[in-house]
Amino acid sequence: MMHLKKILVLSAALAFIAGSEPAAAQQPSAGGIRSEARFNAMDTDRDGRISRSEFVSAAQARAEKAFARADADGDGYLSKEEFQNSRGKRARSRRSDPLPQ
Repeated sequence: MMHLKKILVLSAALAFIAGSEPAAAQQPSAGGIRSEARFNAMDTDRDGRISRSEFVSAAQARAEKAFARADADGDGYLSKEEFQNSRGKRARSRRSDPLPQ
């Protein structure tokens, strides 16, 4: 169970990093505003920096929420079907452009 928890935390951390923009590329756009809000939410001690523990805490919270959404029957485990369904839902929700017809 501890191994699964580590995998979930690392997966959430990597997903967060992959969704973040480099500081130099941030513009005062909707994406930049979201990025700043995400940074501020993670910087819990408001020192203008995200510590390792703040980062890990945020990643773990995201992983726990993702797991709870994926665990359709609420049994504390992901079946192969639940796992595959959650991956498909996430991919579809991230798709911003309609599918070509």
